[in-house]
Amino acid sequence: AKGDRVAIVTNGGGVGVMMSDGLLERGLKLAQLSDETNEKFAKAIEEGKLPHHMSYGNPIDVIGDAPSKRYELAMRYALEDPNVDVLVVIALFQSPALDEGIVDVMERVQEYGKPIVFVAPGGKYSEKMARKIEEKGVPVFETVEDGVDAVYALVKYGKHLCEDRKL
Repeated sequence: AKGDRVAIVTNGGGVGVMMSDGLLERGLKLAQLSDETNEKFAKAIEEGKLPHHMSYGNPIDVIGDAPSKRYELAMRYALEDPNVDVLVVIALFQSPALDEGIVDVMERVQEYGKPIVFVAPGGKYSEKMARKIEEKGVPVFETVEDGVDAVYALVKYGKHLCEDRKL
């Protein structure tokens, strides 16, 4: 990672707050989304592309019934933001709306070249989805704590590379 500013996209508000707290405890920063990014979210909500009751203050809560298309839009807005160095995606696979389409989304959003960490707590279905996402090159963690550790390690390694002028 080129910096320590993290954006979180989640379909569970509580787990998003847990991730935020964990990152802050490790000395990382929640990315302050740019005015331009906030305007993109507001416009998408106005146009009905995103639900009016979602929160995009970071953590970006795409709401429990989020399909992969909604995740993709939120992830793209976050990854396009110059204030975001790392993206954490948390998926609670409780909703039938969040199907295997998320696997292809995770492959596509890697085009931004920013590190992405995926957290998928849950049972057998979450594990099945996690394996498919990992096959696309995105690391997946089962717990928020492991996700926090992964982001911390990415940022620390990025800092080391910057000091050596390799990043």
